[in-house]
Amino acid sequence: MKINTLVVSTFFLIAATGCSDSNNSTKSVASRSPIVTASSKIEKLGPEGLFEAAQPGWHSASPPTYPESLTVDLLAPQEVKFIGLLQQDGQLARAPKSLRIETSSDGKTWTEAGGADDACAPNKPDGWVNIDLAKPITAQHIRIVIFSNCGDTQFLTLRGLRVG
Repeated sequence: MKINTLVVSTFFLIAATGCSDSNNSTKSVASRSPIVTASSKIEKLGPEGLFEAAQPGWHSASPPTYPESLTVDLLAPQEVKFIGLLQQDGQLARAPKSLRIETSSDGKTWTEAGGADDACAPNKPDGWVNIDLAKPITAQHIRIVIFSNCGDTQFLTLRGLRVG
């Protein structure tokens, strides 16, 4: 009889307090997505979902005022070899064309790490454009400075972003 009381008491304790800390706001860095901010955006079409490659993606102000930029906080230093860009479906002319990639350990002092003069054509089978850095670098912050798009005069958009 005492074992039944113990089991029932344990069940109610778990039910009352929960068995995990899924609502804990102190999740590990590895379980959170990088934080992306943009120099401009159209209303609710900000850069927040870029690491999930969610449609419709980021839209800069219209028309874009170059240079536009995206800044990524990786939440912890990590080795970076390339940046991947995914164009908005069916909107090649809106994608970034000419860009510079900068890295930083503190988010204040930036060093040029790579770039592209023409990032319009996907160079990966999955439709992404990978832009290799001049050499692998360890950084927590990445800034993508965009100087032009692939031809659209009104929109600069991007569906996905990855760091590898």
